[in-house]
Amino acid sequence: MGASNTILQPKIVMTLPMVDQTGAAKMALAFAREFTRREYSVVLLHGKVRSGHKGMLDDFRSVGADLVGNPTLGPALRPSVFRWMLRELKRADPVAAVCMFNITDAKFLGPACRLAGCPHVSSVQNDLVFYGNPVIRRLKAAVFGVIYRRTVDLAVCTSEKMRVALLREHGMPEDRLAVCPNGVETARMSQFSLPERSATRKDLGVADDEVLLVNVGRLHPQKGQDVLIEAVSRLSVQCRTRIKLFLIGDADPGKTEALTFVDGLRDKISRYGLRQTVQLLGWRNDIPALLHAADAYVHSARYEGWPLAVLEAMAAGLPVIYSDCAGPIQGFDDAKHGYCFKSGRADQLSHVLASLLAAEPEQLRAMGRNCRVLVEDKYEVSTVSKRFVDFVLGVARRPPMAS
Repeated sequence: MGASNTILQPKIVMTLPMVDQTGAAKMALAFAREFTRREYSVVLLHGKVRSGHKGMLDDFRSVGADLVGNPTLGPALRPSVFRWMLRELKRADPVAAVCMFNITDAKFLGPACRLAGCPHVSSVQNDLVFYGNPVIRRLKAAVFGVIYRRTVDLAVCTSEKMRVALLREHGMPEDRLAVCPNGVETARMSQFSLPERSATRKDLGVADDEVLLVNVGRLHPQKGQDVLIEAVSRLSVQCRTRIKLFLIGDADPGKTEALTFVDGLRDKISRYGLRQTVQLLGWRNDIPALLHAADAYVHSARYEGWPLAVLEAMAAGLPVIYSDCAGPIQGFDDAKHGYCFKSGRADQLSHVLASLLAAEPEQLRAMGRNCRVLVEDKYEVSTVSKRFVDFVLGVARRPPMAS
């Protein structure tokens, strides 16, 4: 038989414990799109699909990814998950594997990659926070550090803060660390007309002369919605009567502490007399339209890897207020693009909210335009994805030869 000229398309395995429309999943989709553009075949090993977010699976299919699901992939240490991941790695024989949740799936993917002889890249999407009593937290951090140092060929951090944390707190070698922020598809955030904006505000019950503030993210202590409500309660009565604040997101399904947190938010809203001011909208699939209807965006997180929701709001032409939990956004200037405050400080957040509300409408629109220009210049997702994929391919095995 003559030799075949067929070239085997090299594969990339990606892992995603929760399929939803939050930052890590959106970036995984963007990376998958760039890998397939470069003629790599993507296999996505994923966990549960959050209720109302099944469209993300179709999005991954649309970029050519092969999907392999396992609903038990999650935080719990299950030997069966490790065996499943190792089996799928050996079946795919990828040139590299990428985990999107640096704590949840790295502990499975890293050891599996070592046994399968596959380079392991970790996309460090979130802050390194460990739960439990002090002893348990220290133990988890120590185990995490060992796994990372021994199994991660490259950790691509979304912020300099994350790079420093891995270097100083977990002993990750500096030559195996890189920084690449998340990005946003700016074109997707600018598809709405002024009549559509007015119609959305009318549907939401927001008057033309009211200032609409939005916050997008799962309802969780990490995201600091309780800090935001506290800050609003500190505003003057005159300010409070001018604004509407919509919290867009839901709680982690099945987690008692998350449901308790949501109950606490509702209690604060009632106790502070903010029922006419603050509304919990739940998860929505029309985030771009809601952002276009808003006047400003407020991000109150206590910790983050990189605030993708802030970039989306900036791309939608909104002035933003954000906490410093992930470090500074490069190029962002107070009063030019919005305001930054110290995470967890309701008093500081209330102060910058008052400053924003004191601005004239044209000042707010100018801030929003400046935000849009900044995102287009530095955080366009296609540019960011190319840089991330370059990092991955820099440590990947050589692709299969023609056979």
